[in-house]
Amino acid sequence: MTKKHIRVMVVEDSEATAYLIKKAFSDRGEKVDWDICFAKDGQEALDCVFRKGRYAEAALPEFVLLDWNLPKVSGKEVLRLLKSDENLRTLPVLVDRFSHFVTILRRTSVYFQVKGLAVLA
Repeated sequence: MTKKHIRVMVVEDSEATAYLIKKAFSDRGEKVDWDICFAKDGQEALDCVFRKGRYAEAALPEFVLLDWNLPKVSGKEVLRLLKSDENLRTLPVLVDRFSHFVTILRRTSVYFQVKGLAVLA
């Protein structure tokens, strides 16, 4: 069986939360090959998706997990800029508004119980 490949960008300034997210995805790799890239602030996320600077050759993510409370550029502004761009407005974004993130419910399926999350886009 061939695994599906999905590129996810995680925008998270907390190293502890980023570690938990990475662990959650790595524990769920039975059917999906998760290609996860991390951005530590809103500006780095924007540079990546708009392919600026060192991200000029970066592949676009297929999905974004976005912390709402970020340094440099807020999650709200990142979301606004993504959705205002004609080429990126259909990019799925899951927003964490309260900086409480992933808790794994079951190891048999790929889903999460998420505290403080709102799907905004």
